[in-house]
Amino acid sequence: MGKRLKQKRNLNLKLNRYLVLAACIHFFISFFTDRLIFTYSLWNFTDSTAAVKTIFAWGSKAVFLCFLISLWHFFFWFFKKADRSFVKFTCIYFVLMCFLLLLVWPGIWRMDEFGILFEAGNVFPVFWQHYLTSVFYIMALMLLPVPSGVILLQNAFISLIVGWLLYRFQKLFLADKVFPFIYFGYIPFLFLPVLDSNLYPMRMSLYACLELLLLAEFVFHFKEKKMSGTNAITLAILSAVIINWRAEAIYYLLALPVCFLVLFWNIGDKKVKSKFIIWTVAASLILFVPQKLGESQKQFYKNSHEYELTSMLLPVVPLIGHIYMDALFSSYYPESEEAALSALEDKNTHVIFKQVCRLYLMDRVLDVYKAAKAAGEGRTGISLYWSDEEFVRNYTDEQYAVFKEIYWQLVFENPEIFMKERLQTFLQSKDLLENTTELFTKENVPNYEKFKELPMTAPVSNQMRNRLISILELRDAGDYQKKLFGYSFVYSALPAMVLEIFILLILLWKRKWAYSLLLASHMAKIPLIFLTAPSRLFMYYYPVYLTGYVLTVFLLLYLYAGKKEIKGGNSL
Repeated sequence: MGKRLKQKRNLNLKLNRYLVLAACIHFFISFFTDRLIFTYSLWNFTDSTAAVKTIFAWGSKAVFLCFLISLWHFFFWFFKKADRSFVKFTCIYFVLMCFLLLLVWPGIWRMDEFGILFEAGNVFPVFWQHYLTSVFYIMALMLLPVPSGVILLQNAFISLIVGWLLYRFQKLFLADKVFPFIYFGYIPFLFLPVLDSNLYPMRMSLYACLELLLLAEFVFHFKEKKMSGTNAITLAILSAVIINWRAEAIYYLLALPVCFLVLFWNIGDKKVKSKFIIWTVAASLILFVPQKLGESQKQFYKNSHEYELTSMLLPVVPLIGHIYMDALFSSYYPESEEAALSALEDKNTHVIFKQVCRLYLMDRVLDVYKAAKAAGEGRTGISLYWSDEEFVRNYTDEQYAVFKEIYWQLVFENPEIFMKERLQTFLQSKDLLENTTELFTKENVPNYEKFKELPMTAPVSNQMRNRLISILELRDAGDYQKKLFGYSFVYSALPAMVLEIFILLILLWKRKWAYSLLLASHMAKIPLIFLTAPSRLFMYYYPVYLTGYVLTVFLLLYLYAGKKEIKGGNSL
């Protein structure tokens, strides 16, 4: 019996030669379609730089071939063998997103994604937005060689996740009955910020859905009371992607294994737990190393710690402004960095001279005069960073380490200043990056001009595009900068956070410890984002926004189903 089951499992994993052939033909054709958008060379070894780019190109094509083989097999399984409910739920959402994409063609493009797109055309990663984002762009453009191909593939993945969540929820919590109200499960995925984010090709859109999928799969497998080794490895790889793709998610490296052990303590054998932990750590390390190597290269960053520095720029300006006035009363200044460090270590150093030394050392990393002036004018550190190239200096690793230590000293000495700025940033985190309705009207913007040279970037109708974007982003049709009534509520993650806290309290009251731990682990990112958010943007809290509303709607569906006495779904 065991031998037959093993043979059946091997058969399921066997590649279909016809599908592999189709993938290979597709792969061969891609070398010609790539010319529409890519500028890479496959045989240029004239110098070391050209050789590296050639290796990157061949590596990307190799990954793309694996991607195509997987994709063709998935297509076959999805349309021939997948549950019809899953296919239906997926296709409904995907058709809707394709229709919206057509109306706002070529999608919603704002700022950072232009750089990722242009570098992807050279088959080169952008480490500022994580190299995984560039990998996704490159695969999407090789599959569909137009800029909107990135958005189309993104929505294909998001639609699959939405369809899978509805299908699994209906099957496990509604006893797999035909429950017409299951379609209300689409509601949180139809919110304006969600639709807008789906049409915006930045990592946060897909990342939020992947995180939601991971948390849901933990719940679904716990409900089924089973966890196989294959499923554990799959969840571990997904966990590794989530841990690495966003910097604040690093805590998941500890939180997810703990959640896994608690949820599946009495489910499956010990090998399953070991597999999840080992694969999570190993896969996370594999994904982590290329990013750290890329960040350390000066050709990608002005300084190796620049990305981390941006998380301090908002609080550091008012902190510098606070001590700068005290320092003006000092007539003594340190002669060197060594003298300043010695003065700080001396307990007898006068408090004013101590502040002078701090500013002197911080000035090695960024211009403290400009920071103090910005504090007096009410300007933010991040706006100064993007508008003044000389604000951040060419510092060494040692100088940055000293700066970071002094920064945290100032935070602990002036918690009221730090928390006031952080609270203000949190409450105002409702902004979107740029006015995307100007993409085809504003002239002499390098990114816009270069983008319009790429294939199939012209909108179906620029007026229709701008009108729909204004609706999605709750802006006045004639003046994008004018926000309509309700914007501050709709584009705020605060209501979703309140809902999550309320649900967590209910779970604790009901003594649902496993579910409580899982939800708490997700909510742990809120204080991390609160402390490190580099700007006042809605997208930083988008994963919390999405999960909070999806959890609320699905819980309401579950409670309503319980009143209808759907058997098998009455207990969480």
